[in-house]
Amino acid sequence: MPVKYLLDPAESPYVKTVEDGASGNMSNIVVREQRGIYVMYDFESLEFKNESGTVIYPINYNGSNYLPLRAAAELMGEEIVWDNKTKTVYIGSMTPVEETDEPEMRDETFSIIELYDREAELYNLATAKIVEISKWTDDQAPVMASSISEDLRTATLNNYEAKKLLKTETFTDEEKEACQKLCDFIEITEYYILVMENIAYMAADKQDYSIMAETFLNFALESEKAMDSAREAIECL
Repeated sequence: MPVKYLLDPAESPYVKTVEDGASGNMSNIVVREQRGIYVMYDFESLEFKNESGTVIYPINYNGSNYLPLRAAAELMGEEIVWDNKTKTVYIGSMTPVEETDEPEMRDETFSIIELYDREAELYNLATAKIVEISKWTDDQAPVMASSISEDLRTATLNNYEAKKLLKTETFTDEEKEACQKLCDFIEITEYYILVMENIAYMAADKQDYSIMAETFLNFALESEKAMDSAREAIECL
C-alpha cells in the first residue's frame, strides 16, 4: 500500500505509524535505523539532521534503505516545503514555472543558418587539409589534391544555392542582410578553395608552391573576415 511517514517524535525509533494513501487507515510497520550506513558526497561523509538539529539516520524497510527526504533535497540545493492541506511535499518551488511560448524559427531563417553551417564546416575541413601539406607523402599528395577538388565542387554548389536563396521574396530585412553576407562568405570561400586546389596539385607535381603563399594568405584572411560578418548577422536573427 502507498505509505507516508508521520514524523512523530513520541514514536518508537523502530516503529512508524503510516497511513494508507487510499483508505486513510492507520497501521504500524517496523523499520530499523541504519546507523551503520554512511552516505558519501564528493568524498565527504554526510550527517543528516532534522529541522531541530537532531541527527537522523537512514532507515530500512522491506530490504530497502531510505534517506531523509528533507536532507537529501537540501543536498541538491533544493528548497523543500510541506503542504499540510494537500498532504504534498514540494521539492523546489511550490509555484509551477510558467512556460513561455518562444516564437518558432522561421523557415527562411533556418535555411540561412543551415547553409551557413555547411559552408563553415567546408571552410574548416578544406583548411585543415592544406595546412598539413608539408607532411604529405608522395603517395598522399595526389589523393589530397583530389579531395580538395571535391571540396571545390561542393563550394561551387553552395555558391549556386546561396544566390538562389538570396532571391527569396519572403525574407525580412534582417534575413535578407544576413543572406547577402552569407553569399559574400560563400563566394570568397570558393575562390579560397580554388587557390588551395592549385597549391595541392603543385605539391602533387612536386612544384614549388611557395609562390602561392601570399595569395593563399590573402584569401584565407578575407574568407575568415566574411565568415565572421555572416555569423554576426545570423546571430541577430
